[in-house]
Amino acid sequence: MSALLNRMHACTAAALLVLAAAPAAAQRAGGTVRSVRADLADAAQGHFSGAMLANGDAERFPVRVTVVKVAPNRIRVTSDSPRLRAFTVHLVRATGAIRNGDGEPEFLLDLLKAPPVLTVTVDGVSWSGNPDAPRPRGAGIREP
Repeated sequence: MSALLNRMHACTAAALLVLAAAPAAAQRAGGTVRSVRADLADAAQGHFSGAMLANGDAERFPVRVTVVKVAPNRIRVTSDSPRLRAFTVHLVRATGAIRNGDGEPEFLLDLLKAPPVLTVTVDGVSWSGNPDAPRPRGAGIREP
C-alpha cells in the first residue's frame, strides 16, 4: 500500500512540474500565454434594492440601482432616482470587496456579507442596498 502511495505522490509531483513549466515552454515556442482572471464587472452587475440618504436627511427613500457591465472591469451604475446620478467606473478588487479603482464616486460591493451589500455615494447622495433575489423559474407565469 505504501509503495502505491509513493508512486501516486511521484506522479502528482511530476504532473505539477509539467504544468508549472508549460507557460514558459509556450513562450519559448513563440506562443502566447493568457492568464484567466475573473472579470469584476461580471461579478458586480445586477439589480439592487435599497434606500437613499441625501445630504444628511433623516428620511430614507427606497431606490433601485442597476449595475451594467460596459467593458472588462468597467461598469455603469444607474438608478430610478434623479437624485442619484448615473456614473461609470473602473473596478478593482479589495479585501473581500469590489470597489471603484478611482475613488470617486464611491462604489463598494462588500462580498463578505450575506447577502452582499452595495454602497454608492455620488454628489453627497448615499445609497445602500442588496442584490434583488433572482426570480424563480416560471414566476409570474400562469399555468392554463
